[in-house]
Amino acid sequence: MKRILLPALKEIEEGNLKNALQLLNEIISKDHIHYDAYINRAKVKRELKDFKGAMVDYNRLSALYPDRAEVYNNRAKLFFIMCSYEKALQDINKANELYPDSILVLLNKGKIECKLNLYKEAIESFSCIIKLDSALLPAYFKRGLIKEKTGDFQGALNDYSYVIKNNKNCLNAYYRRGKLLINCLNDEINGNKDLNLILKLVPDKIERQSKNENIYQRLDTI
Repeated sequence: MKRILLPALKEIEEGNLKNALQLLNEIISKDHIHYDAYINRAKVKRELKDFKGAMVDYNRLSALYPDRAEVYNNRAKLFFIMCSYEKALQDINKANELYPDSILVLLNKGKIECKLNLYKEAIESFSCIIKLDSALLPAYFKRGLIKEKTGDFQGALNDYSYVIKNNKNCLNAYYRRGKLLINCLNDEINGNKDLNLILKLVPDKIERQSKNENIYQRLDTI
């Protein structure tokens, strides 16, 4: 089956999802328990918005391979897309149980927990990621957002400042820290320094007169 699977994976890589689907269907018609064919077909169906078909494949996989964390992680992502957040949480917790040191699983776990307003659990998920990889700055940033939302302003400030210390071009971190300093910590001087610095970091191709409005509108959607 390798002679069919490799071309299918190449088609996926190149974005030819319908061609990939045909090849994966061919594999599964000949081998009804082929893990790689099923897991990739489910992903392709998800990308093609065939959520029902993807769910059928994931359910089949969970029955055939109940100890594969990837299956539960991917099905959790599908449940998330379908706004079935409680079911997504059940699956991501199962994936985390099977593979507790997976950064990808923990990232999805934190995202789902945030959606369900489980902020304490989400902070713990992102903290676990940081323990596994202290250089993963998005985990600090996301944890900072949650801390800010839950009123831990000093904790949020520490996380944003850590991101900026290690990536001096991170507009998002400057923006969140600036707004936090002004709105929550009564420090307009340093807050405005962060916000003004953003304008200097924005690429020159954005016209000067609209730079302020455009960048702040975009960052406000975080």
